[in-house]
Amino acid sequence: MTAGRWSLLRWIVDLALLTAALFLSNWAKWTLPLGQTPDPDTRFVTPLILALLLATWSVFGRSTALYHPRSATSLVQEIQRTAITLALTLITVAGLFLFLKYQFFSRLLLIYLLGSAFLLMGAFRLALWGAWRLQRWRRYGTRRVLIIGGGESAGRVIHNLGESPWSHVQVVGILTDSPSGGDLPVLGTLEEVRKVVLDHEVDEVIITQQGHPSVPLVVQTLQTLPVRIKVVPSYLELASVTALVTMVGDIPLLELRAPAIDDIDALLKRVMDLVISSVGLLVLWPVLLVEALLVRLTSPGPALFRQKRVGENGRVFTIFKFRTMTVDAPTDPPVPTDPDQLGQSQIKTARDDPKITPLGRFLRRSALDELPQLLNVLKGEMSMVGPRPEVPLVVEMYSSWHLKRLAMKPGMTGPMQLAGGSDLPLDERVKLELVYIQNYSLWEDIKILAKTVIVVIRGSGVH
Repeated sequence: MTAGRWSLLRWIVDLALLTAALFLSNWAKWTLPLGQTPDPDTRFVTPLILALLLATWSVFGRSTALYHPRSATSLVQEIQRTAITLALTLITVAGLFLFLKYQFFSRLLLIYLLGSAFLLMGAFRLALWGAWRLQRWRRYGTRRVLIIGGGESAGRVIHNLGESPWSHVQVVGILTDSPSGGDLPVLGTLEEVRKVVLDHEVDEVIITQQGHPSVPLVVQTLQTLPVRIKVVPSYLELASVTALVTMVGDIPLLELRAPAIDDIDALLKRVMDLVISSVGLLVLWPVLLVEALLVRLTSPGPALFRQKRVGENGRVFTIFKFRTMTVDAPTDPPVPTDPDQLGQSQIKTARDDPKITPLGRFLRRSALDELPQLLNVLKGEMSMVGPRPEVPLVVEMYSSWHLKRLAMKPGMTGPMQLAGGSDLPLDERVKLELVYIQNYSLWEDIKILAKTVIVVIRGSGVH
């Protein structure tokens, strides 16, 4: 079955489960001795209510990418997305009922619906993931590992994996640009990593070449696949950042795609992003419309500026901003060859750059050019608070420990922007963001958002 048909089937099953949950909630409302006894002529379930519920679910299911073939890489993520979609659906339906003063609206029925729908959909997803895991266990019974790199380091990793039979690890082969990969079969070169991972159904990739450009290559190439990526770090990298480190014998492995925050924090952060971005777009759409018209009227060219940025786990996405420069301005910044100078090559432009339009200066100073990024937040490509969204040219110069900043979605604002860290050397800037990631809390996000409002009002640090 193709990914598209599988997504369609999941959507149809969810609509059926949501319908069943509505009728089950109606039965509970009439049967359980809770709340006020309804009037015998009351009808809580009508075709209009059912249609509204299913339509709202479908809209939010799309906005949360619930049915995207590559939207979730674990059962926890799948259930998180389901809970968020369900909560948004019921909040919206309840709001419409209250706004329209619907006579037969019942808060208790809504509570029943929330619980029963979540249980039914959760059980459905648990059964699907259980069947998938059982199939893979019957077929392989082990965690399939691909080694990238050759030489002594790769040999030690393979030997130590073989010394731990209880871990159910099977090394499927090696990818290397070198002529020889040792005793194991060489399955291809680094450029073929995605094909090899898919063909051999690899669960985990271990990079053994320290300081090799394969690190950003692998992360970016495998960005859409549910594959764990680990790297044998140098001692400097281990000392520079606190990260999730696992041991294979006496060899430490640095996890590049481990979750940056736990499930509850991730759920709360996503709910906050959805609420703020959706409310922001609803409230600010007149401002966005006026800005778009002014940009078009004051300078030839499109109203929106689009640029490729690197997001969570190396996923490349298109960021939206209002255009503040002339159409002949370069879309990418000049990137120096020395990584220590990357602090001077941000996407921001000098204040006196002649390519900035008069309106663009005002939009930059007031940060109004950033408002279209609310669409990126709503789509799940960005967060309200997080590390800076960087261009691919800069990410290609990262060391392996720099990639830890990609473990969280980039933000419209973040600790680096507030600290004025854009002119710091690359290592210092990344450490500043890693401190935020490692000490994450929802309260810290709220404080950063509040401070950002003050910075924008003062007009400091924004150009």
